[in-house]
Amino acid sequence: GTISISADANLGTAPGSSVATQLTLNGGNLRATATFSLATNRGITLGSSGGGIDVNSGFTLTYPGAIVGANTLTKYGSGTFLLSGSKTGTSYVVIYQGTFTVQADAPVLTNQTFTGAGNLVIQPASASFSPTFDTSAITLVGAVSPSPPLSTDGSDHTGLLGTLTVGKSGNSGIINISGNITTAGNQTFYGPVTLSADITSTITSGTVYFTGTVNSSTTKNLTVSGGTLQFGGVVGGTNPLNNITATNLITTAVIQKTSDSSAGAATLTVSGTSSIGASINTSGAQNYSGAVTLTAATTLTATGSTIYFGSTVNGAYALTITTGSSTGYVSFVGTVGNSAVLSSLTVTTPTLFIYSSITTSGAQSYTGDLVISGSPTLTTTNSNVTVTGNVTNSYSQFVQ
Repeated sequence: GTISISADANLGTAPGSSVATQLTLNGGNLRATATFSLATNRGITLGSSGGGIDVNSGFTLTYPGAIVGANTLTKYGSGTFLLSGSKTGTSYVVIYQGTFTVQADAPVLTNQTFTGAGNLVIQPASASFSPTFDTSAITLVGAVSPSPPLSTDGSDHTGLLGTLTVGKSGNSGIINISGNITTAGNQTFYGPVTLSADITSTITSGTVYFTGTVNSSTTKNLTVSGGTLQFGGVVGGTNPLNNITATNLITTAVIQKTSDSSAGAATLTVSGTSSIGASINTSGAQNYSGAVTLTAATTLTATGSTIYFGSTVNGAYALTITTGSSTGYVSFVGTVGNSAVLSSLTVTTPTLFIYSSITTSGAQSYTGDLVISGSPTLTTTNSNVTVTGNVTNSYSQFVQ
């Protein structure tokens, strides 16, 4: 059954000291119909049939006490259950609906396995985690088979988490990501992130958003499968990453070392669209298979390899590209500046391949050999097109 309350006092006088079994949920649910906090000393014990916390829409139930018992806890209702205390015991937390928030500067979530279509938030109680939060403390799973943990309504509510949020705005405590993460929707990490293993984040749709810096304990891979990878802070500024792979990309932050502006990653590969508004410096190749949109003046550098654009490039900003290797090259397969004219284009590379027309309002400068295919047109509004190197398969109307 379910007990509905709108205030802690509805449960009677709280004990003067902590009593672990003050509330025992054994196949039943506690429902909150208002926003309030349960008394710290009202210990919650999960019986053999598990228990449920049900919070009505628009309300938050806060619990600063201890939840014990190695049995399933199910979060029901579209409201928020905020646990500022602790939960121990090897068990499943099924977030069937709404949001389950864990709030502590040093969250202790050992042996807790989270599942269900709801949302999980792990955030510090003060401004920041102290000193770090390690994602190895949590386990996220999708549908459990063949023996799923049943909730108090007798149903299987396991499945991919809806969203995951770690940290909060202003957090300066390091978030250490040490294992793969899979959710149906957004994954958001507020604060500096360190990758201590090769990481794959998988989402059905939405964004994997790193609001702060991203570094690697040693050179680790970051792969985001599905949705969009978004960087809001410097990537590889202290310790560069290895290979970055994404379905789609948004970055307004540089990918390069802060001390000397050298490579912030080994390679960058984007199979879908890219929105770029900052410098990207890799030691190896950069591959942009989908359409690229510039949102600010951008410098792309591949110090020892190639830069490939498999589709269009647009945006009313300057684009500067450099490949340093003697065997490096730059390749434009689609049109450049067709729907949004670039302000300028500067390319320094041993070989530049152009397959479609390029349009800028300002100068175009190409240092290195130029190889064209078909009859592309280079157009500027009022500036020069300069080629320093050999031109292969040029046409009389190549430059306008």
